[in-house]
Amino acid sequence: MLLSHVSGLGYDTRDPDTIRWAKAIGRTGNHLAFNLSGFSTPFKFPPGEGWQYGSGVDWAGIALERLTGQTLGEYMQAHVFDPVGMKDSGFWPERLPDTESRTAPGSLRKDDGTLAPFRMPLPKEHDLEGGGAGLHTTADDYALFLRAFLAGELLSEESMQTMFTPQLDERQRAALERTAYDPARQSEYAPEFPTGLPISSGIGGLLNLEDVPGKRRRGSMMWTGACNSRWWVDRETGVAGVMIVNCFPWGEPVNGKLYDELERAVYEGIGKET
Repeated sequence: MLLSHVSGLGYDTRDPDTIRWAKAIGRTGNHLAFNLSGFSTPFKFPPGEGWQYGSGVDWAGIALERLTGQTLGEYMQAHVFDPVGMKDSGFWPERLPDTESRTAPGSLRKDDGTLAPFRMPLPKEHDLEGGGAGLHTTADDYALFLRAFLAGELLSEESMQTMFTPQLDERQRAALERTAYDPARQSEYAPEFPTGLPISSGIGGLLNLEDVPGKRRRGSMMWTGACNSRWWVDRETGVAGVMIVNCFPWGEPVNGKLYDELERAVYEGIGKET
């Protein structure tokens, strides 16, 4: 439930009901504080009775820490970063080599289309390593991860099949599709899909249940983020891709168009090779 966003937990910077609750009780922090208080919000619905993007991934990271006795970063260093060769990834950017000089400044696209400087209000010191929004990485590192993931070097085939199996029942799927295809929000969640294309959630990302014309095949997994970075994994074709940007707001259309063009170019190139 935690990794498919059906636990009932939301994010207190995104969900109107949770935002109203936070204001009513005088809450000052939010999930970007990366502590237990920030992740502790009321359930939007009983677990399993809907779909809501939220802090389930963060709580899964906390559960992993308690199960293993390691921090999330320590576990990922041993089981993901080191085996794959990722040198620029972690939860504490100031501890990574030459991070400041190599970090693209954040930007905010204004209504007139121009860009203004923008910096996410993330704390340098925090209690927890947030599984939902705490990791810092680079395009090169994430491409290394996707290549290893796609090649089956990180998980067993049984685990891969489980991850890519649709996890949602009809009620949960309906809630997901209402959110993803809401005209006001599709540019955030699923700009790469034609409106109405059947989707579900696997474990760790959304799945398209039909081929996307000119792009990824049925059963591919994807996810996105607040600064408009996006990735996909197409096991049938043997293709994975990532676009890393640092531009706000979430769903900003120029980056959505760029991502669409990137993916179409990849599959067009594959078609020419075959």
